[in-house]
Amino acid sequence: MRLLKNFSLLRFFIWVILIGGLTIFSFLATFGKGEGTIGDSFFLNFIADAFYLFRFPMHVLFTECMNENAFFIGLFINVIFYAFLIEATISIRKNKRIDSPISSNP
Repeated sequence: MRLLKNFSLLRFFIWVILIGGLTIFSFLATFGKGEGTIGDSFFLNFIADAFYLFRFPMHVLFTECMNENAFFIGLFINVIFYAFLIEATISIRKNKRIDSPISSNP
């Protein structure tokens, strides 16, 4: 594909690790919030509430399919989806920057 010619597999895996780490951290913070053990910390409550973002789109679109076996598989698919989305956006933006002619008119 011409749009994704600057797609970097290394950068994609870095995004997978970063988003995966944030997903695990937000899952644990959500568990702590549900148990009532994280207290009034703004940061931990924000991270716990961010878990709803990391659950999207698999857990929202396929709610009835998400049992205890498919739950973590759905999270992994979401991590891959978000990493691909970010890397494709970076790749397309780099492509547009390279392909666009520089205008010298003020």
